[in-house]
Amino acid sequence: MPGETQKLFLEDCLDDSPQTRAMVDLFEKDAQMLRKFSKAFASSCQKVLNAQVAMISATQEMSYYLRLYGMQNFPLDPPVGPSDEQNNTESCSIAANLNQFANYVDEISTCFQVFVTQLNDSMVYPLNKFIDNEFDELASSEKMYRISSEEEELVRQKYLKIPNRKENEQQRIQTNEECFAFRKKFHENALNYFSSLNSLQFKRQYMFIEPMMSFVHTMKLFFKMGCETLSPDSSSKIDEFLNKTSSHVCQVKVKQMENMEKTNNLIDLLQQDCSVYFAERPDDHANKNLKNSNILQKSGYLNLRSKFPFISKWDREFYFIQNGFLMHQQKSEIAGSAFLELKSDLCVSACEIDERQFTFQITSQFPKKIFYFQANNNQDRDEWIYILENAIKTDNKIKLESHMNNIKLNNPSLLEQLAGKAGLSLLKKPEIRFELDVGLMGVHRDDSSSNLDQGKSFKVRFLGSMDVKSDKGNEYITETVRKVMSTRAEQNIFNLCQFDMVINTKFVSLFKACESAEEKSSKLNNIDDLPSAKFKLDNIGYWAWFPDNERLFGIIVKDRSQILKLSCHIFESDVSSKTICETITKATQDAFKELVESNRSEHLKVIKKREKEILLANIGKLPDKTENENNDASKENEDDRHELMNVAELAFGSPNPNFIVLDRDLLENIDDDDENNIDENGLKEENDRKTNTESEA
Repeated sequence: MPGETQKLFLEDCLDDSPQTRAMVDLFEKDAQMLRKFSKAFASSCQKVLNAQVAMISATQEMSYYLRLYGMQNFPLDPPVGPSDEQNNTESCSIAANLNQFANYVDEISTCFQVFVTQLNDSMVYPLNKFIDNEFDELASSEKMYRISSEEEELVRQKYLKIPNRKENEQQRIQTNEECFAFRKKFHENALNYFSSLNSLQFKRQYMFIEPMMSFVHTMKLFFKMGCETLSPDSSSKIDEFLNKTSSHVCQVKVKQMENMEKTNNLIDLLQQDCSVYFAERPDDHANKNLKNSNILQKSGYLNLRSKFPFISKWDREFYFIQNGFLMHQQKSEIAGSAFLELKSDLCVSACEIDERQFTFQITSQFPKKIFYFQANNNQDRDEWIYILENAIKTDNKIKLESHMNNIKLNNPSLLEQLAGKAGLSLLKKPEIRFELDVGLMGVHRDDSSSNLDQGKSFKVRFLGSMDVKSDKGNEYITETVRKVMSTRAEQNIFNLCQFDMVINTKFVSLFKACESAEEKSSKLNNIDDLPSAKFKLDNIGYWAWFPDNERLFGIIVKDRSQILKLSCHIFESDVSSKTICETITKATQDAFKELVESNRSEHLKVIKKREKEILLANIGKLPDKTENENNDASKENEDDRHELMNVAELAFGSPNPNFIVLDRDLLENIDDDDENNIDENGLKEENDRKTNTESEA
């Protein structure tokens, strides 16, 4: 049973005694404290609701990123082999595991969404509504009570100040009526205010209990829903999945520990030889049996001397020997390029130049040229000299070729290994073309010369092209870049064709690059000035840059002469390829705007021609002279008609007539001068014909 509730006596509200005032102040103080506490309690409930909403947002974001992992195409993400797919070991795939976890997270997020909806409807919203309505109404009642109390006190004092004289009898009667009205108003407001304070004392006994009952009931339903979600069937599947994933994680950790142990042993072994830290190794660690060895390959960094008019510059690059060529490669390049062919007319020897140590030279007889290199130390220089001499010799070249063939036979390349794992055949490799097909389109000489002046031009180098399945998606361009570069490295293709790429609103043209101004001027009157390739802008389906190297980009072109023929062409630019892709995008947008404007102008011409034909036809339908008209009226009528025809021709001959307003008076005046010569029947028929003609016009 609830305890006894304190309340104000409504019988004492009219007396307004000090005791009643004291009780009212006590109830008001209690109401203010209760209001402050209620707002703090409602704020805490709102925090609980916000926490659940944040939980929903966090779980949804977590699910999004779990699914996003499989779309990232990480270069080093371990793939799933055919044996793993046959054994259905999904735990071997990181993306598959994360997708499964994303499904479980979505189920949990759904449960939280239902929980938040029930929590808001049953606890937070009713509590806030109760606090706002109850305490706002109480504050309004208190304000009316205070005002009416002051007004009643003023009227009472006014009545008591009236003198006790006979001449003030009328004033006493009026003041007494005012006292009655204000006292009645005070009594009504006091009764409402006292009843509101008494009602608040009853409501306080359940205003905090009801929200907590709703909260506990909602939590109970939430846990019940979680139990239903994790039913025995689904729970067994989750347990099975977690066990597989846990065993996979344990295996990975074991491999990690083994790898760490091997790595530590290798680090200790590598750190034992301290001679590698010196710029020049001590004599006791030098390779003394180098000349007795049969080494055919070497790689490392060398400084190449470049001669300028007053100074010399030494550039550091990575050099290696491959298939009878001395190759060089910068740190930022993906593949190396041929620097010098190791022919029999080359001579390698040590030298001294620019007061630098560890230098040697390669002298070419045909043509006469000398290349100066600087090695890291004496031993490195001697190794380069000896290995270069071996590579220059004919018999060692043969040994190198046989050695490379044995390596290819015994150790297949990474591409062949990947193809073998995936169950693919190397015979099915896509054909990669390293030369542009100049017969793709017919080009006129006038078009090529105009394209040189219009559009933006960029220096590019053609790397290769390959047929693709679709003209949408970055993955096709990325795959083509990697296959082209790997094929170039395998087949030792290092020659690059340089072009001037000109981009305008109609074509993307490729012109052979000119080395000098004289060569450029000589080509102006030559058929070689025609573009080597010219792609229509509407045939280019997709373009993008390579994410790993911003200097590489590709375009996918549709060949409309063949069904479903899509070719992806790869280029290398001197500037950032983002600029070229943005230029193609802007050219496409400008071409679309030009097409829209052209269609709009053609449409306006057709409308203008049609309106002119209709108006001239209606003017031609105007009535000719009647039998009763004399020759003067007929001549004047013909002049007016000719004037109207001239006005119509002039109006429609304007460059851009938005609308045309005919002179109605001119149409009417054709017959106004001759109305006296027409009888009533003829006049009625003439007016009917004129009305029909005007409506048609």
